[in-house]
Amino acid sequence: MSVDGDDDENLNVKNESGVSISVSNRDLLLRKAPDDDSYPVNIAYFLVDDPDSDDAGLFLLQRSVNGNAAATVAAGIASVELAYLNRDGEDSSAELKDITAVSLTVTSKTEDNKIAGNKSRQLRTIVKIRNIAGA
Repeated sequence: MSVDGDDDENLNVKNESGVSISVSNRDLLLRKAPDDDSYPVNIAYFLVDDPDSDDAGLFLLQRSVNGNAAATVAAGIASVELAYLNRDGEDSSAELKDITAVSLTVTSKTEDNKIAGNKSRQLRTIVKIRNIAGA
């Protein structure tokens, strides 16, 4: 593998076969050996009722790797929304091959208290798709 780039934002990565991709400094790259079975191949997220909360609208965000027991990632989650985006950045229900990014919006809120009420916060990010199995 070779890496080159002329700025702090983008790198060009080329594998042994000469295939090159451009990555930004915010991308995560993982190298997987062909016979490495320890790499997570199935990661699932779930919203489950928070048994410690009196608010029926608050959930726990949990993550399971390869079907193992789920671990709590975050508490106080009100909603998680996914939007699949096409090349023009528009919300798309198009075919898998046309999806180029996923917009993820997570909304959390505090439990209602008598003095301040509840407060809501929202985080939105767009994840660029590098490769999709089967596409």
